[in-house]
Amino acid sequence: MPSNRFIRGRSIRARDGSIVLRFVLESRGVMEVADTSSGRKARVKRTRKRGGPGSLLIRLRPSSSGKKLLAEGDRVRTRIQMTFTPVGGTEASRTTRIALFRR
Repeated sequence: MPSNRFIRGRSIRARDGSIVLRFVLESRGVMEVADTSSGRKARVKRTRKRGGPGSLLIRLRPSSSGKKLLAEGDRVRTRIQMTFTPVGGTEASRTTRIALFRR
C-alpha cells in the first residue's frame, strides 16, 4: 500500500496576487488544493497536480471574487483543504489558512 503522507513546506508569494505552495510527497499521486470557505464564494481557484516522490509546487490563483477583494484591500484570507491521493492508496487531507496579498 503506497504512503499517503505529505509535508507542506514554505509558501512563496508571487507578484500577481497568487501564492506558490511547496509540498514533499512520499509516493506518486495527485495533490488537490481547494477553498473550503463556508457560506461565501471561493476566493482561490481549485487546483490539481500530479507528482511523484519528492518536491511538488502548486500555484494558487485568486478567483474572480478573490480578485475583487484584493482590489479593495491589501490581502485576502481564506481556508484551504489540501488532499493527496496516492496511486493505489487512500487519500489524506489537511486544512489550513492562507493569505493572498496584493502587490
